[in-house]
This record gives sequence, C-alpha cells and structure tokens, in this order.
Amino acid sequence: MIIILFLTIAIIIYLIKKMADQKLTDKGSLSSFDDADLIHVIDVSDTTSSPQGTSKKSLWSLVKSTLKTYFDTLYLTDTVDSPVTFNTGVRLYFGTTGGDTLGVFSNGINSYLDLDVGDLYIRQAGTGTKFTFERTTGNFIATGTVRTAGYTVATLPTATQGDRAFVTDATAPTYLGTLTGGGAVVCPVFYNGTAWVSA
Repeated sequence: MIIILFLTIAIIIYLIKKMADQKLTDKGSLSSFDDADLIHVIDVSDTTSSPQGTSKKSLWSLVKSTLKTYFDTLYLTDTVDSPVTFNTGVRLYFGTTGGDTLGVFSNGINSYLDLDVGDLYIRQAGTGTKFTFERTTGNFIATGTVRTAGYTVATLPTATQGDRAFVTDATAPTYLGTLTGGGAVVCPVFYNGTAWVSA
C-alpha cells in the first residue's frame, strides 16, 4: 500500500510539473470563437493563489459583452437625430489621412472643410450635381439661380468690397451710381469698397 501511495504521489507530481512546463505557444491555434469557449484570465483582485492574482476561467460570450459595453462608449450609435459632439481641434476625416480626404475641423471659433484632392460637390440623389466648389480655383458653380439677400437702402449692411445684394426701394438708380432710398425700384447693388452702388 505504501509503495502504491508513493507511486500515485509521484505520478501526480510529474503530471503537475508537466502541466506547469507547458507553453501557450505549444498549443494548437483556434480559428474562430464559440460563445461557450473558455478563456483563461488572471483575476488581479483575487490574491488567494498569488499576490499577482488568481487564475480563473471566463466564457467568450462574457468577454464579447464586456467589450461591446466598452466600445459603445467610444463609437457612434445609430440613433436618429442623436447629436454628435467633438472636442475643439479634433479633425474628422473621410478617406485616408493625407490621401483622398475630406476633413471636417473646428478650432472653436471657425469651422472648415479641408479637401486634399478633387472638388466638393453638393447634389440631390438621382438628379446630379447642384453646386460645385472648385478646390484649386475657388470657383463656385451652381446649376440653378443664385439668390442674394434683399434690403432697403437704409438697411444695407456693413460690407466688404465685392459683396452683392439687392435693394427694394431705390429711387432712379443709375449704373454704379449713388443709391437713394424711398423709391419703388428693385435693383442689384454692389459694394465698391467705399459705398454700396447700384449694379
């Protein structure tokens, strides 16, 4: 009996040592996971077996649900009318950074659309391009009419040279002439850098 007991203990010690000498790199590979698969983890909050933590098992399904909960806090959800907020200075790229890219950027004061290549098109699905913004020339092309704001002569705003609008109450306007309000003539106007004049 004593001999059998010693042999049993020796075999157990041998098996334990053999298991301890096994390496993860010696194991076969797994090409896909099933929810019922077990994952080996070290629970660092449980120091029962070691100050470094205790070995435990976990289901792959639990790992998936934990990761989903975490990533849901980082990425956008498909919620209708849900606002998306980005910190100042963050650039949102469509395409590859520095490549074929449309970038959206705000510095907290102004907002920008950055084009690395090509032009910017605004279109109605199925009906073709409505507006084109040419990246290199700065040209704006519309396939329809362009409507400017209308004012009375007295309410024309502070402007920058080149601004255009129209007035609804000009009196006997002449081309590039000084504007006089109080009339009934509707005419286009242009800011020449000094004053609004009829155009």
